[in-house]
Amino acid sequence: MPVMQRMAVRFNQTFGESESYGDDFAPGSSLVESMQTLGVVESEAEAGFWRAIPGGMQEAMRSLLHHNGQREGGPVSVTIAWLPAYDYELTVIEAPGTPVSKGGITILLRTRYPLDRHPADAKGSAT
Repeated sequence: MPVMQRMAVRFNQTFGESESYGDDFAPGSSLVESMQTLGVVESEAEAGFWRAIPGGMQEAMRSLLHHNGQREGGPVSVTIAWLPAYDYELTVIEAPGTPVSKGGITILLRTRYPLDRHPADAKGSAT
C-alpha cells in the first residue's frame, strides 16, 4: 500500500536515530496528533488510517514511543513494518542493547487496506 509505505519511511527516519521525542507522546496525548506534529503523518487520509486502529493499540504505540523517548541514555531506534490483515494486530519486538549495539524496537502493524471496509462496519451488522 503506497500510503503506508510512505508513512513507514517517514516513521523509520523520525524514530531511527532520533534525539529525545518522548514529551510528544506524553500520557494523555494523541498518537495521531503527535505523529502529525513530527511530520510522520502529512495528510488527513493518513491520519484517518491511524485513527481507524483500535484505541488500545494506538495507546500501546503512544506509550511505547513515550517510554522509549524518555530512556536514560537516549532512545533506541524504532522501526515500523506493515502487513495487510483481516483484523488489527500489533506485535512489538525489542532487542536489548549489547556491547556492540544499542538495541532497538520493531513494531509490526497489521491492518486492513484503508479502503477495505471491515464487515462490522456494514450497515445493520451485529456489534
